[in-house]
Amino acid sequence: MKERSLEHINRIIFKDVENSSVMILPWTTEDDDKKEKYFYILEEYFKSLGAVYVDQIKNPEEFDSNIDRVFRSNIIYLPGGLPWVFMEYANKSMKIRDVLQNYNRIIVGNSVGALVMCKEMIITADEDHPQTEILPGLGLVDFSVEVHYNVSNDEELLQLSQEIKIYVLSE
Repeated sequence: MKERSLEHINRIIFKDVENSSVMILPWTTEDDDKKEKYFYILEEYFKSLGAVYVDQIKNPEEFDSNIDRVFRSNIIYLPGGLPWVFMEYANKSMKIRDVLQNYNRIIVGNSVGALVMCKEMIITADEDHPQTEILPGLGLVDFSVEVHYNVSNDEELLQLSQEIKIYVLSE
């Protein structure tokens, strides 16, 4: 089991949301086995924090016919994974983008889940990415985040921050 270093923050969220119901949108991977495995882990975790109900829309193709389920929840959770996978789904269906932009409750994102909420997704160069990329995100917030922050990217982030408001998120 992973270390849950932000559990104290999540507990505050769940304490403040009465009868919390979480909707997981696990579209940061195309691997259905991973989606299923992580759903059970996340379901157990969110219930341990006080969630009354945890649900997911496993396939984005089913989103349009399940929007009512999204709005019955009071927290949306976007997990880590691959940003372009999530954005590909979001760009295929304007309803996904519209619903998330008009959802007036809590949206929580972990790693890529936080990244896709930004207007611009900054993916800095590392062992998986040969060069830094700036890609369009959902535009739910008017800033960008550097997830898995590493001090070795400071010079580049400082330069990028002249044009883009960037918050760094360490492990």
